[in-house]
Amino acid sequence: DLINSNSLEIGKLGVDFFEGTEEGAVDVIVTDTKEIKYDATVNVQINTSLLNPLLAGTAPADGTDGDTNNPWSNIYFYDGGKSGEWEGSSDAIWQDNGDGKYNSADDTLLAGTAPAEDTTGTDINPWSDIYFHDDGDDVWEEDSDAIWQDKNGDGKWEKSNDAVEYYLYYPCYKRVGSGGSYTYYIEWKPYMVAGGSEQASVTADGKVQSFAESIHFNVSGMWILDDDDPIDAAKGTDDNFAYFWVNGSRVYDMSLSTDKVYYGKNETITITVTEGGSAAGVWIDVRRESDGSLIFHKWAGDGTVTFNSDWIHNLTYAGNYTVFAYRDIDPTIIGYGTEGYSEDYGYTNPSITTSNYSAICGPWDPPEKISAVKKIVVKTGEPQLEIPETNRTMYWNFSGEVKIYVKGYDGKNLTVSDFDVKVYNSTGGDVTSYPSIDKSTPGVIKISCDSWGWDGTHHRTWGTTGTWKIVVSYDKPTADGTEEWNGTVTFTVTSAPDVQIKILNPEDKEIKAVPCDLENPFFDLRFSVINKDHESLGGEGSEDEKEKAKKNITIYGDALFIGEEGKTLAEYEKICPFAVDYTSPDESESGEGIWSVKIIPLMDINGGEIKIKVNWENTTEEETIQVGGTKLNGTIVTITPSEFTIDENVTLTVKVTDASGYAYPNANVALFYFNDSATDAENSIIIDKPINWTMGGGTTSGEYTFLFNVSQQTDNQTAIFGEVRAPRYIIACAGVLNVGCGYAYAVMKPRSDLKVEISRDTFMAGKPYHFWINVSKIDTLTGNKTGTPSDSGLHVRIYNETGADVTNDIGSLSTAKLDNSASIELSSEYFTKPGTYTVYAYNNTHDSEGFNATIHVVPVEVTCDKSELIWNYDDNISLTFTVKWQGENVGNGTLRIYNISRNGGYYKAWSEGNHKDFTLTNGVVTLHNVTANFLPKGKGLENITFEYKPEGASEFAKAEGILPVKVPDVEPTPDAVAVGEMTTVNVLVTGRGQPLPGVNVTLKGAGINSNATTDASGVATFSILPGSTGYIDILI
Repeated sequence: DLINSNSLEIGKLGVDFFEGTEEGAVDVIVTDTKEIKYDATVNVQINTSLLNPLLAGTAPADGTDGDTNNPWSNIYFYDGGKSGEWEGSSDAIWQDNGDGKYNSADDTLLAGTAPAEDTTGTDINPWSDIYFHDDGDDVWEEDSDAIWQDKNGDGKWEKSNDAVEYYLYYPCYKRVGSGGSYTYYIEWKPYMVAGGSEQASVTADGKVQSFAESIHFNVSGMWILDDDDPIDAAKGTDDNFAYFWVNGSRVYDMSLSTDKVYYGKNETITITVTEGGSAAGVWIDVRRESDGSLIFHKWAGDGTVTFNSDWIHNLTYAGNYTVFAYRDIDPTIIGYGTEGYSEDYGYTNPSITTSNYSAICGPWDPPEKISAVKKIVVKTGEPQLEIPETNRTMYWNFSGEVKIYVKGYDGKNLTVSDFDVKVYNSTGGDVTSYPSIDKSTPGVIKISCDSWGWDGTHHRTWGTTGTWKIVVSYDKPTADGTEEWNGTVTFTVTSAPDVQIKILNPEDKEIKAVPCDLENPFFDLRFSVINKDHESLGGEGSEDEKEKAKKNITIYGDALFIGEEGKTLAEYEKICPFAVDYTSPDESESGEGIWSVKIIPLMDINGGEIKIKVNWENTTEEETIQVGGTKLNGTIVTITPSEFTIDENVTLTVKVTDASGYAYPNANVALFYFNDSATDAENSIIIDKPINWTMGGGTTSGEYTFLFNVSQQTDNQTAIFGEVRAPRYIIACAGVLNVGCGYAYAVMKPRSDLKVEISRDTFMAGKPYHFWINVSKIDTLTGNKTGTPSDSGLHVRIYNETGADVTNDIGSLSTAKLDNSASIELSSEYFTKPGTYTVYAYNNTHDSEGFNATIHVVPVEVTCDKSELIWNYDDNISLTFTVKWQGENVGNGTLRIYNISRNGGYYKAWSEGNHKDFTLTNGVVTLHNVTANFLPKGKGLENITFEYKPEGASEFAKAEGILPVKVPDVEPTPDAVAVGEMTTVNVLVTGRGQPLPGVNVTLKGAGINSNATTDASGVATFSILPGSTGYIDILI
């Protein structure tokens, strides 16, 4: 800190104590207080041994001649400066141990600065100004030999010439100029003693010297000991002077409202500075400790500065910040520009225009009054890490994406894109290398994996079920290793359910707003349905697989055309034929089948809700999607009546409210036709030809009325669709500024004034009939016939009990036979599938709803004289079958018996997939040599079933009745026994309700393995001694 060199090293900012002793090699100043600071009065003593040219040994007598040739074989030199003249900061002289290389352990440094270990020296003097004196024995001796730097060039040791008088000077900082354009320079003024009559000085004779009186440090900065012309010190050309630094005096007390804040969390910090208990006007600097960069430099006129820990502009890094208060009070008072005072002020930060000033002079014009340095610690910020509920649970060995929203303390996404992300499994293992991590969206981290926890390539587990952890951190690239952000969030990896619904869009299960684009207001709802075996509902995308799946996926809730009762995808597709699509696993990027269902979401009180329900593999699974977002973006729209009949004028009332029920009389409301034959979502709502519309004009209850007359129902339809048809869907659309949009629909139904009549209502399954179907127009109030509808465009259809059109599927009829005629004569037509059916008629605008006909297709009933066949007991027995319809024998048709076969000379039962046909006589047939000798392994019961083809018919129809093939029935007495006790157990074996003699019975289990045969009464008797608890199986 105090050095005799022209390479300046000054005390740290704010340090005002120096080690003023004679112990250190660079110490030149000794004080009674050790306080070298502004306004202190100190008894200063100078150790002149380092200012004297004697480098080693003992000074000889004045006038002693020196020699530049080295007289000692063990004295070595190192010229580090290579200047030819002695430089104590880079050169060295040492007493060597004999190898000619400097080694601190074995050698003795006599003068200069120690070179690096093993530096090779020379025993030839390399400097022209270094002289030697030997006492005559050519052996170096500290007390009789001498090495010195010759100052006057005569080669003699002369105290009067080589021991210099040093005067004390203090700095005088000056600034010349105005308006921000200044030249800075420094002068050293002599420090006067004896009432100002003489300069303070000491003589550098190698001893400790005192000034004539105590020194009062009247200014901060670099004070020097120099000859009578100190100007060369300011220019940096003087090499024969010494200096010390006078620090500012620590007179200011500084307090902080807080000294710890979190990075990224904007907190208010107040700095208060007082002097002697009163507010002090000071400069306050806040700097980053690691690199000294200035955060701000502010004048606190009332001793107070309040600022925000704003991480964008102020405390931009985590770590330590220094706070320093000071003031310059010497005659040239400055504010230190915009950079503030620092150890570099004036020559590097900033670089100012100077004269008579160089880096050797230290920072320019240091402050006289200072505070202690305090610290503000900016701790690593903890980001808010949010994982949406939909991304919070991953299934082991299944694909999935954990999405993390990284937010600051203000709740906004952090815009950092290069977070460091680590993933740890449930046992704490670092598994970051397995998943894929996407940080391309600022503030969003997506961690996806094709198979959580399982490495399918190498067939090994890299994580098990449980709670997993994600650590998100960030350290600025130019930072000091202290992280700015570090946070932890957890998610769960669990075993997959039997069936899971994976919502792909919206991925957070929230539709933010009801769509307002009338050209295409449909939202693309996408999801996958998979089971534990990674199979997708919808399979590989065949038509059969898709159609079956559509019947097992139901959507409920707030979506147009769907409602609370819900619709299967198959049902919904009838209204919106473009709305349902399926991408097979082979065609999707995820390798899972993806359903795409286009819906128009709706608002409801406190927000809408849509549910997806799946029934698959005896499992029901459900997922819920919210509509409207946190701001409930959308309006609630209702329309009444919700259905009406074509060809009648009707007033439609549309009501518009928000999600709280507040009514809006100023909405934009319109009515449009919906095209339920559209092939895509765009323009399915016919917005270019509105039925009616209004901008405002509603009642205070938010109701808008529209007359929908017959002309609009018919002529307007023709203009759009080219034909008049019912049913048609009428869409009500409403929009309210800053609230949102909404939709509702009404159905314009056909007029139900057709009536279907049929000449017979009961049919034997499979039997051909001749019959009539007639369609007439009626008065719907009386049911009386009023006319006959036109044949053109008239259709008759047959529906089963579930409402499915089965016209082409239940017999010989086809739709072609039932079109374009109000009076249909049918000959030799038959039905092969028993059941109750509805016969329905319709044209474009009329139907027979409420006046349909009903037909019953009744199967024949097959009975057998044996109630069942007994496996491994019935052998070559006879069976008589009787076929009846409505209580009467059927006559001479053909009976087909399923699951029997001819095997050599007998009929084998049971025989899967086989059948035999037998001709009936008056409804009866007898089979001989029937043997029940087969049942599949693990099966105790299989059935023989029947079909019947009436005489003269061409197809078989399903018949009622079964004949079971089963194992005998057994009944043990008792049915529980004690361990270790001899017990008699009787097993009764029966078939068709009768005892079966001669049947082999085995008891096995609980230490028992015993056989017996049933007697004439069907009983097998056992005496057993169970050796353990458990079940005893009865085997036949």
